Amino acid sequence: MILGLDVSTSITGATVMDNQGKVVYNEAWDLRKYKEFFQKAVVTKNKICELQKTFNIDQVYIEQSLQSFRSGFSSAKTLSTLSRFNGVVSWLCYDAMQIVPEYIAATSARKQCGIKVPEGVKAKQVVIQH
Repeated sequence: MILGLDVSTSITGATVMDNQGKVVYNEAWDLRKYKEFFQKAVVTKNKICELQKTFNIDQVYIEQSLQSFRSGFSSAKTLSTLSRFNGVVSWLCYDAMQIVPEYIAATSARKQCGIKVPEGVKAKQVVIQH
């Protein structure tokens, strides 16, 4: 089974696929109600441990953190927080499953799945529809 995570301190997306590519679990973990960074980490840890107990996960993929600024997007503080949280979640996966996560850019993941995002359309909506 493959676990894919789209890590964020507001909403983290989690999907588990079987080895034939069928989605067997898909959920968005809403972390917005937890104001403190470490509360968010504890909630995420509990979710990861539940997945580890429920599914025989043998691969973990995590969306790569943003590496640079883009005009009109996240500030340095936000990028730093997201990167820290991504690292914490990576460790939680390793600690719970003894699997070293692999990192993949969102654009690469969409390309590997054959998802094409038309110009001017939000990628997230296209992915959800797919």
